[in-house]
Amino acid sequence: MKTKNTSIAPISVIPNDVDRNPLVSVVIHTFNQKDFISKTIEGALSQKTNFSFEIILGDDESNDGTRELCLKYAESNRSLIRLILHNRENVIYFDGMPSGRFNWVYNMSIANGKYIAL
Repeated sequence: MKTKNTSIAPISVIPNDVDRNPLVSVVIHTFNQKDFISKTIEGALSQKTNFSFEIILGDDESNDGTRELCLKYAESNRSLIRLILHNRENVIYFDGMPSGRFNWVYNMSIANGKYIAL
């Protein structure tokens, strides 16, 4: 009988000062989107609110420069961005194709907001 390996490869969380009880969690998942990720993050950062929010930014081990951009944003926005650096060993496959499912499920599971924006 063949058993599945259920261990999880290491996931890194970049140190941050994000409010642990925000009203809204903005969850952004990315993999190899260097041409678009800055605009996405800037869009979330530019929101004017009268409530606390966090941005959970999950990178699925991009290799095109996306991860470096995410690190830059996380370092300069420590009070808003929780950057989660995922490991490709955790990728879930469907019909032999890699998916972003693990990144999505993990990031959603750590969201602290009463409401979640995707």
